[in-house]
Amino acid sequence: MDISKVKWTKVNLQYNRNKNQWQIIYSAKSIPLGEDENGVKRYKLVRKTVSVPIPLGYHRNYDPKTKQEINLPRDKKSHNDKRERELRIIEAEHQRDLTNGIYQINQILISRERICDWINSWMENKTMAKNTREGYGVLANHLRKVGNIHFISFDSSYINKFIKHLNDLRDVGKMGQSTIREYIDRLKFVMHEAERRKKIINVNEIFNEANDVPYGDTSIGNYFSEEQLKILAKSDCRYPILKRVFLFGCLTGLRFTEMMNLKWKDVNEKDGKFSVNVLSRKNKKSQVVPVSRTAMEYAGKRRGMDDKVFLALTYSDTNNKLSNWVRSAGLDIERTVTHDARRTCAYLVWTNTKDINTVAAFLNHKSIKESQRYLAQHFGDAFMEVDADIIMPNLSI
Repeated sequence: MDISKVKWTKVNLQYNRNKNQWQIIYSAKSIPLGEDENGVKRYKLVRKTVSVPIPLGYHRNYDPKTKQEINLPRDKKSHNDKRERELRIIEAEHQRDLTNGIYQINQILISRERICDWINSWMENKTMAKNTREGYGVLANHLRKVGNIHFISFDSSYINKFIKHLNDLRDVGKMGQSTIREYIDRLKFVMHEAERRKKIINVNEIFNEANDVPYGDTSIGNYFSEEQLKILAKSDCRYPILKRVFLFGCLTGLRFTEMMNLKWKDVNEKDGKFSVNVLSRKNKKSQVVPVSRTAMEYAGKRRGMDDKVFLALTYSDTNNKLSNWVRSAGLDIERTVTHDARRTCAYLVWTNTKDINTVAAFLNHKSIKESQRYLAQHFGDAFMEVDADIIMPNLSI
């Protein structure tokens, strides 16, 4: 029977104490089945029972094994009373809508969708930048490791399990606190999107009941001097591809994703000068970035036009591998991340030229103001340090 076509006539709220589950029961006019052998008319009841999600939970007050009532403490009784009042309001809304010919049972069944599957379909039907889409895809993958639950089962305890999963990754150095906070904010955003589509209720209340997730420490990150780069260039790395791409990034300013996607057809040579064509993932603007001969040494031997410059390059545990290499080279830097290469390029270009236009060209920024903000953010007062003796002419007689 297609319940979406049934004309429901009655709706009631019911508590199944054996399952500790609140349910909405829709009823319709019974279907006549005819008479039995004794001449008694038989009917088929038309009912549909669906569980009602209680995001904040409902404390069990009956033990089905002992068949005894559970004497709850005052705070749990008060919690249940509040939830029951909320449920009665929901029941009244269902009854009101039923009178107007609106059947909320169709919306309740939506809550049986699995969250991770819905996130994937939501991304497919929403216009967003490629890196944003990838970020939500990674979120869905992390959620699957905790459990691809239905919307009806989403509550604060699930969020806490997800937080523990992320904290475990942080404790082994695979994730930073800022990233954990970012994942929680993303999860909250997509759950609000689901709430707007009537798949879940009380999203804010659910997150308020979950554990707090602090923001990570704000850090401007690292950048390397010429002397430090020379040390790294002479130091062996367990993962040669990472050494090559990191030093290439330090000398070109390309983002890690841009280097991952860089192909030999994007590398140009004219009159002994090298450059690469880069489509920025941020501003979607194609630009030619100059490349030094030293940088090209780390690009390796040229292959086919459609071959990637850095074959087999992945994100897998990249920052940890880079950190281990930098420390093994004898540099007193605890944590190194891929973006440090881009910061290093900005530092080298600015200190050697003091020309903001050149910085913008290397970093593929769409405006000089963007480059000014970047330098000020990452280098602070050092951005404005200039040597007047070098800039101004010597007029002494």
